[in-house]
Amino acid sequence: MRRFLETILLLQLILVISNCNKESQSDDIVENDSINGSIIKDDSILLKYVDLIPDTTSFDINNDGLKDIMHYKKIHYLMGDTNYGVPVHYISSYDENISISYGRFPYEKENLLGIDSLIDNSLLWVNSYITYAPGPWFPDIDPDYIGIRLIENNDTFYGWIFKSSYYFEEYAIDTSTMTDNRNVYVGHRKKY
Repeated sequence: MRRFLETILLLQLILVISNCNKESQSDDIVENDSINGSIIKDDSILLKYVDLIPDTTSFDINNDGLKDIMHYKKIHYLMGDTNYGVPVHYISSYDENISISYGRFPYEKENLLGIDSLIDNSLLWVNSYITYAPGPWFPDIDPDYIGIRLIENNDTFYGWIFKSSYYFEEYAIDTSTMTDNRNVYVGHRKKY
């Protein structure tokens, strides 16, 4: 009986050790990441990542207690006619040190930010975008991803926002002052 129990304990120990090895192998896979299909070695820096509460239309990026980015709707009355107003949707930054970007100009589908897009100074940075306005003069551009650029002191930090429909879902922004040629990519929570 003792020999039987020793054999059982030995088998359990072997199973535990083999499971530990499998977990460490899967951790190695998680530590590697890919950008546009290319595997990259992970010597990255984590971004500040925030999963926003449902139905969020504004949030504070720099922890100063003020809403920095807002998605809102404003009624514009045409030619002074207060009986006929059209809704116009905006995404705006209310902090002069925070800019947002849809991507590169001109705003055609291939120039908009998407998963794995590089976020850097080459994008068109502004403080406000119209995301919806009725009429043929305004292109129907309402991307899911928006770039963020925060300038504090002499440092520039990049990040991204994901939104679905009218609401912000999540964002990530670099908070590291290390500028050793690491970049921020849309949808990633690390700086590579």
